[in-house]
Amino acid sequence: MRRFALLVLVACGGTDPGSSPDASDTLDVTTGSVTMLVTERGVPVVGLPVFFRDADTARLSMTGELGSVGLDLDAGGSVTVLQPRSRYGTDQLSTFAEVEAGDVLHLDLDPLGPPTIEVAIAIPAATGAAGYQLHTSCGGPFGVAPGPAQTFALEGCNSGTVDLLVLAYDDDSNLVASLFSGSRSLTAPITVAGTYTPYVATMDNTLAYTNVDFSFLGVYQAIVSSGRRVYESTRGDSLEPGVTEKTFAIEQPGVTGATMLYSTTPFPHPEAFDEQVVLEHQPAGPYSLDLRGALLTPYTSLGAFEIAARRLVWTEAAGGSRADLVRAGIRVSRRDLPAWTWQIVAPRVADPVVTFPELPVLASRDLNPQVGDIVTVTELTNVDFPVAYAAELRANAFADLHRIIERGPGRMVIQRRYVVEPSL
Repeated sequence: MRRFALLVLVACGGTDPGSSPDASDTLDVTTGSVTMLVTERGVPVVGLPVFFRDADTARLSMTGELGSVGLDLDAGGSVTVLQPRSRYGTDQLSTFAEVEAGDVLHLDLDPLGPPTIEVAIAIPAATGAAGYQLHTSCGGPFGVAPGPAQTFALEGCNSGTVDLLVLAYDDDSNLVASLFSGSRSLTAPITVAGTYTPYVATMDNTLAYTNVDFSFLGVYQAIVSSGRRVYESTRGDSLEPGVTEKTFAIEQPGVTGATMLYSTTPFPHPEAFDEQVVLEHQPAGPYSLDLRGALLTPYTSLGAFEIAARRLVWTEAAGGSRADLVRAGIRVSRRDLPAWTWQIVAPRVADPVVTFPELPVLASRDLNPQVGDIVTVTELTNVDFPVAYAAELRANAFADLHRIIERGPGRMVIQRRYVVEPSL
């Protein structure tokens, strides 16, 4: 039945899923309860095969001129995009599992870099300053001098506005003052005006950690204004054995209405199987974290793929995991056939396992792993995130997870495999 449905839909589309469509091909553009959108550098991708699979049927369609295709799909089904080797050099599969009615899923094959715009910006002088830096929500920092406007190439100003933070330093490179100017229009040269705020050490922000039992701790702090990072700082320090608490003091220039983004990365022990990062977006002010309490249940293996069950399994320490999402990837090698890759994103279940769907067999090849294939695990990522991020994560689960935290307050924990490179 699945093969029959596959053949009918290919016939309607007029395109062999193993080949790239020609301009003369008439693609079957459909709509339904679940929509798949595929872009490449922001441009819709036409003619990519998309498998829609639920409990009873497996159907194949193609992305249309808008890069999208939709079909009615029962809850719990899956959607898989195929980037055929004839167009991409290697067959590459991407699966969204456990989809729901109303989902609009997005796969960006090659994310478009931020657009660049040149903007003239002038800053005032600060008393006692010998040098200046310009931080913006669209890149930087830039060296800048007071007086006539200077032109800067800003990146990613998609909203049409930019937030600016000018830092003034003395002859010894000590921060002496700051001046913030928010939501400035990009349609004309910008003149930053106002009174600098003197900087004193008591303005430093404190990051206090407890329950720390790692050899090294790296931390990152960003001032976020209008959902965009304006000023970033990093710190890191080695920890002596037996040390369980650590505090960092990081300079924090004043930004009106800002929130704070923190990233904490403990360096794994050599025998560990995973590495984790804790991302947190919260109101401005001192930050504290029970580090061990925030981390997910550690992996106790790197994972393996069970071909007969079509699933990737791994082991974890006792206690269960509170992760909400798992993103995994495999590479499949078969005799007399070029290797291919398959990535999947799915809701996390109680057991440490993620099951890949069974795909229809194409006329030219079967991309389901078979007995005798060599299957290598390339990714195993578990993510714990607040409910407020759920919709965006469902739709853009293959995007950069670190950027989603900018959307609003909450904590996200990302856990990945830790593979020690062999020494030469």
